[in-house]
Amino acid sequence: MNEAEATSSSELPKSTPAAAKWTGRVLSGLVGLAFLASAVGKFVGGAGLEEGFAHLGLPMEIQYPLAILELVIAIIYLVPQTSVLGAILLTGYIGGTYAHTGESVMCLSCRSSLAFWYGWASSYATGGCGL
Repeated sequence: MNEAEATSSSELPKSTPAAAKWTGRVLSGLVGLAFLASAVGKFVGGAGLEEGFAHLGLPMEIQYPLAILELVIAIIYLVPQTSVLGAILLTGYIGGTYAHTGESVMCLSCRSSLAFWYGWASSYATGGCGL
């Protein structure tokens, strides 16, 4: 076996960067849509929102500031040039939610964990983290 054959046979096929970028874009879109849907839900309001706020011990006066905050974080996260900052803000927002609610709200903590990992994975896959 000559040197050229050894080099070509030892090289493994690399994953397609385009596939990784599209995976990251889809994950980013899902996380962004979740935050946008949450913000819209807070703007629209309703009985379910009031019950949820009461369950978490939150005053209804922070409904619109939270909606604006979620909307701003989603926009920052979905813009490719600021996606890393958006992922950091998303992590802080989710961390604050978890710190406020504690472990008693298992479903919320599972969704928050998934959003956290999807957010960072999509930033990495699209090249936003610079890794």
